[in-house]
Amino acid sequence: MNKKLLTLAVAGTLVAPAIANADASWYGSIRNSIMITDPDGGSTNVDIRDHSSRIGVKGSQDLGNGLKVPYRFELKMDSDSSSGVESGRLGRIGLAGGFGAIHIGQLWGPYYNYMGANDVFNTAGYAFYRGNFRLSNAIRYDMPSTGGFSGQIALITDGAEGDDVVDGFQVGLGFKTDMFGVNLAYNGDQVADDNDTFGIALYGSFGGADLGLTYEDSDASGDATHFIAAFNNGPNVYRISLQTADEGDAIALGWQHKLGKKSRVAVEFQTTDLDAGGDSNQLAFFIRTDF
Repeated sequence: MNKKLLTLAVAGTLVAPAIANADASWYGSIRNSIMITDPDGGSTNVDIRDHSSRIGVKGSQDLGNGLKVPYRFELKMDSDSSSGVESGRLGRIGLAGGFGAIHIGQLWGPYYNYMGANDVFNTAGYAFYRGNFRLSNAIRYDMPSTGGFSGQIALITDGAEGDDVVDGFQVGLGFKTDMFGVNLAYNGDQVADDNDTFGIALYGSFGGADLGLTYEDSDASGDATHFIAAFNNGPNVYRISLQTADEGDAIALGWQHKLGKKSRVAVEFQTTDLDAGGDSNQLAFFIRTDF
């Protein structure tokens, strides 16, 4: 009898945390490449590079009446040396319901969420991107998606300056069908003058081909145009990227092969031609697994 009670006690100890954390899920991704870089006028380098490997936990707590508390923590993990945790990528919590969702903390910004639609390469392909990626000290509102329309707005508070109530804001709007999508995004800097950026992204799927076109106009950096095409053939994807900007041009080529459900390998090449010099070529042999 005592053995049975002990067994039940141990089982309860193990099961209780699992039940308590049933709304949370751990995830991760390891992304490495062998990168060969040939700079103009320099010597060829061979490096092992990490491409934003990460580990995180995400989920939401159900409050009832259609309300939830979504949350997410994500850390950048070094996988090309022994540095371990490098930085915090995401850390947000919020409230979601029929009204949409509000998130606060460090989070993905609306500008990249909508202008990153054509950021499809693993190691190359977005040389002249004008925006940022994640926002710190931010509040983001996600509109409910309806009829193919979606939208986000974010306010950045107590950022680089800390003197202004709002240091910046971002807006993203999108419309998507089964075959075609168009996104608009704006990044407004309330601290620095002449540092606003506007972007538009078009993308579509036609049979086994995916096409995308991105245009950005930055007060600080000028114009940039990015065209991508991807051709799908079973587990293989073949990609090409053409980029032109005020400071130069870039061409990227890639082949990606899917290994099972959560792994992939890729070979990607990019050549960058800068008007001010510093041209370079890079060839990457990439591998990734998710868990």
